[in-house]
Amino acid sequence: MRKFPKLDSIENLPEYSPPDAVKKTKKKGSFFVLKIFAAVLVVVALIGSVFSYKVLSVSKDVFVEFDNKKTSLFQQLKKLILSEDKILLGEEDGRTNVLLLGMGGEGHSGALLTDTIMVASIKFDKETGEKDVALLSIPRDLYVPVQDGRQSKINSVYSIGARDGENEGARLIANVISDITGLPIHYYVRVDFEGFRKVIDALDGVDVEVDRSFVDTRYPTYNYGWQTVEFEKGIHHMDGETALQFSRSRHGVVTEGEGFEGSDFARAERQQKVLQAVQEKALSVNTIANPKKVNDLLGALGDHVRTNVEPWEMTIMFELAKEIHKDDIINKVIDQGENGLVYSSNRGGAYVLIPHKEDFSEVRDFALTIFDQAKEDSVESEILYVLNGTKTVGIASTETKRLEDEGYEVTGTGNARKSDYTQTVIYTKKEDYSDSVRKAKDDLHARIETLDDLSSVSLDVIPSSVSVVIVLGENYS
Repeated sequence: MRKFPKLDSIENLPEYSPPDAVKKTKKKGSFFVLKIFAAVLVVVALIGSVFSYKVLSVSKDVFVEFDNKKTSLFQQLKKLILSEDKILLGEEDGRTNVLLLGMGGEGHSGALLTDTIMVASIKFDKETGEKDVALLSIPRDLYVPVQDGRQSKINSVYSIGARDGENEGARLIANVISDITGLPIHYYVRVDFEGFRKVIDALDGVDVEVDRSFVDTRYPTYNYGWQTVEFEKGIHHMDGETALQFSRSRHGVVTEGEGFEGSDFARAERQQKVLQAVQEKALSVNTIANPKKVNDLLGALGDHVRTNVEPWEMTIMFELAKEIHKDDIINKVIDQGENGLVYSSNRGGAYVLIPHKEDFSEVRDFALTIFDQAKEDSVESEILYVLNGTKTVGIASTETKRLEDEGYEVTGTGNARKSDYTQTVIYTKKEDYSDSVRKAKDDLHARIETLDDLSSVSLDVIPSSVSVVIVLGENYS
């Protein structure tokens, strides 16, 4: 398995040799591809040799080598178009981990500070052939050990390593992430803000759902000042700049709806939303079948993306990515709160997040068992009640059967007090609702509202054991 060497062995970099080709049958399952560009880099290579050459030309700028061994354009082309199947690093061990980094880049204050840090994990079940995908967001203010007994916010780790060269920035943060999560980092992808904007604009924008309306009066401008950005609840078509603002906002104040937007944790959830929207749009037929759009995407990458993923490995990721639906992705955030893993503190006058277990043992357990947690979430003790909020007969019973097939516990059905719901609404008694409720929200294109008296929306009395009431609206299908 290729992995980033520890810092004390940088002088003895391992020689890279691709995994042996193995036969693999394409099976059902879900796979989540890396940030923004992975699908784009390979799709045209599958269309024809002309675009294959351009893919490889771009990859020369994008690919970061760790073994000081140059791979010729001919060798890359040969790997890219060979028909035999290959495997990703970590696949034989059952899990591939990809570190995703977003940063300001040239022309931005703190150009090498990582604004976004995520680990995308792909779990391979050798017995069933199933694949599961998880996305773990790591807060930028997490206080971590770096090297030589020093500690720092994790968002500055890349810049510390980059003092010795760009490759060392990637190597250092990969090692630190591996240490605190227990996950071997097989691949990494780094994209700057300009690349983020350009890729989304090349896709003609993406559709993103805003869960609650909020305004941020302290969003940074390009001349180091402040500006106000505002988002309204609902589904919005966002261009590159708008999507970047939505992803980066840290000081949002909610103006409609429940919850918080002025935190690193809320921002991490928004970033995951945008990432999934990009993945969905990049893999759509309208994108893949449009040579000009693919060409624009390729052109957006060269100066703004760095990775150690080789083109032939991107091909594998692309093929697997076509099978995934965004609702199948497990989304987790290392956050604070009643059941959180970290708490806020102060170090040298700076706001930081400290793990409750300072040896990071809880963080490692959380990262290593992320797929097991998802299974537990799917059968959480949420008790549901389904109501028909329309004039269409029978939809509550239909949805109840589907929910039960998904593993939810539904204790009853009935009619809502009103029959003019245009959108499905999920009412919960608590604001910190479970991931299973979030999944139901996405499945039903619903909004979530907190309500103390769940019976107030029903013609019948809702049992006290019920924690969630789903009122189906006209958008139910």
